[in-house]
Amino acid sequence: EMSRLEDLLEFLLDGVVRGRFVPTDDPEDCKYCDFSDICRARRDEYENVSSPLAAWAEEHTGDVVSPEFEQFQKVRSFEK
Repeated sequence: EMSRLEDLLEFLLDGVVRGRFVPTDDPEDCKYCDFSDICRARRDEYENVSSPLAAWAEEHTGDVVSPEFEQFQKVRSFEK
């Protein structure tokens, strides 16, 4: 499992080097992000998160029209 972690970290760092920063497609990820104000992610009184960028990304994640989203999908596949 450690080799998979190394692969994931290498893949993520490659995205950083290339300047590929796509928004998450899951607003729940925004609960842990220090930059939620920038993305306009908000929590309601029940701690539910809404994020316009996450909603936009969710609509476009299936569209492999850019290398950024292709990389994003590969990162998500590591979680499964």
